[in-house]
Amino acid sequence: MKSNPITLIFVVIVYVVLNNQFIYPQNNKIRVALEIEVDSKSSSYIEERLTSFLKRELRSLNDVEIVETNENIKLSIMAMENLSRTGEYKYGFTLSVISLYPIKCNSIFAYSFWGSTMFTSSEDALSSTSENIVAWFDHNSIEIMRNYYKKDK
Repeated sequence: MKSNPITLIFVVIVYVVLNNQFIYPQNNKIRVALEIEVDSKSSSYIEERLTSFLKRELRSLNDVEIVETNENIKLSIMAMENLSRTGEYKYGFTLSVISLYPIKCNSIFAYSFWGSTMFTSSEDALSSTSENIVAWFDHNSIEIMRNYYKKDK
């Protein structure tokens, strides 16, 4: 018997909701983990700058705490350098942005895909791109959590 992936996702979500296995925020702070990977010739420099800008923007959200473990939500970013066919010319970066929601089901810990988008940026515009990424993340992921936890209290 073939199982439909959408049915499986629906069953997992219903199970988690009914069994109340969400990882709730502590101290009224939403714990956010940040995962960044950069595919570029100058990857460590770009990764450091992008991490710095994103952490600054996330800290500006008063109810967010940046953590490495036990997160309520994860912001995962893959930045890829855009090059010409010959590799001689660099045309900035494309950033794939994904929000992931951790689910604890009995002793199994996994992530559920919550949302995704893409941004383009030049090296000079990484600061403003980070602002836009965090604004998207705040509106499309964190705000949903805020509303859910308010309703749940």
